[in-house]
Amino acid sequence: GSTTSKTPNVDKIYNNSSTLTQAEKEYLENILVEMKKCKAYQLLFEALEKKGIKFQFKMQPNLNVSATFHFNNTIEFQDKNGMYVGIKEELVHAL
Repeated sequence: GSTTSKTPNVDKIYNNSSTLTQAEKEYLENILVEMKKCKAYQLLFEALEKKGIKFQFKMQPNLNVSATFHFNNTIEFQDKNGMYVGIKEELVHAL
């Protein structure tokens, strides 16, 4: 049988050099699903997809902020809470 991904939204913007665990990817997926219920973020996500932008997602416990975006399209999160509070802002930086 075909295996359908548990993280279809994450997969669209996920660079394979990312280092998230499957559980972290699924957590991020849930955040993206919620986020996309808002029209503005739905459009933002579609714009990133159209541009083919993929991010290197990393957990970085030593960060002194909850999340950070680097111009090489790396997004680092301090922890799961950092994902939750930081993802919207970091995706906006990317456009």
